[in-house]
Amino acid sequence: ITNDGRPKTWPLLTDGSRIFFTSYSEAAGYEAHQVSVKEGGESIALPLPVKRAGLVDISPDRTELLLCRYERSDSTSCELWVAPLMGGAARRLGDLAAKNSAAAWSPDGQQVVYARDQELHIARVDGTEVRKLAKVAGEPFWVRWSPDGSRVRFSVIPGDGAAISLWEARIDGNLAYPLLPGWNASYACCGNWTPDGKYFVFHASVHQTVDLWAIREKVGWFSRAERGPFQLTNGPLNMWTPVPSADGRRLFVIGAQLRAEFLRYDLKSGQLVPAFDGISGTG
Repeated sequence: ITNDGRPKTWPLLTDGSRIFFTSYSEAAGYEAHQVSVKEGGESIALPLPVKRAGLVDISPDRTELLLCRYERSDSTSCELWVAPLMGGAARRLGDLAAKNSAAAWSPDGQQVVYARDQELHIARVDGTEVRKLAKVAGEPFWVRWSPDGSRVRFSVIPGDGAAISLWEARIDGNLAYPLLPGWNASYACCGNWTPDGKYFVFHASVHQTVDLWAIREKVGWFSRAERGPFQLTNGPLNMWTPVPSADGRRLFVIGAQLRAEFLRYDLKSGQLVPAFDGISGTG
């Protein structure tokens, strides 16, 4: 879809016709960008009405962006703002602040869930009626709401050095629990439901590379269908942050193939120059 070769960071968001993401360049640093789903090609900058803000989520009706504004570069939490997608003034969601840029809109657009310290909280979109949803043994990030509004799923950075894993919490409860207990993955993160709620897709590292995986939802008691997780990709690219298209027929992902180049230090000029014709290698 894009061909600029610039690094891109999560999250990916889509309104159906465009994909929104954060891209990095030496000249501009980190900037929100957009690109056409149909045409692809060159992405263009997406001006945001809030300075030092990053993309977090898109509203269910695809008309507004949820932004996270860091007051300082060393801040550990960010203010939650809403900006119209077609331009206009942004508004802050009360005094809500999220850690790790972890926040998401509810399917009805009336609430947001967000991380604060080691807890998940829910509030109305005007910043009122705040309540604690669950406490987590670690740092929650990348939170997403199920299409039916009954639960949220998120990733957790544990404090004991264990693997990053996927967790779930029901909206009507106060308990968070592992989504895939005992699954042998060194890293599992950043999932999204398909629009029909039948699948939950995410990325995970099981065999060194990072691939896409899926869980089948709504498996009946008498169904022979397995829940998974099922591996979707297996190739040279690391696949990150899958986001289903609006019609649920495709997945948009950030694909990356890491390169490492040998450098040689020239004693006469005092410069570092590429070695071995710039081939990729390490060690």
